Amino acid sequence: MVRHMVLNMLNTAKKQFKGVSLKALRKTAGWNDAALQRILQNSF
Repeated sequence: MVRHMVLNMLNTAKKQFKGVSLKALRKTAGWNDAALQRILQNSF
């Protein structure tokens, strides 16, 4: 269930990160706190 929620968050945030795959976006969120914050802010 959590995995599906995270994938939905990434798909929603993908609009801001044009040209970036979900895999790359997930890795970016893991390494970059600012990117993670942007993804989480878009979801809520």
